[in-house]
Amino acid sequence: MTGAQAQALQQLLLVGFRVEQMGKRVIKVQRGNDYRLVLQDGGLKRAMGARR
Repeated sequence: MTGAQAQALQQLLLVGFRVEQMGKRVIKVQRGNDYRLVLQDGGLKRAMGARR
């Protein structure tokens, strides 16, 4: 896990997300029906099938 990725993950955990799956390159987090991917550069992407 990169430093930027750890920082973005920490912010999401504070808002109520929980880690769903942790891979080598991305981390999948979930809060209700909202799934997001934390990329290696610290960026966030909404996972496919995520509701708004």
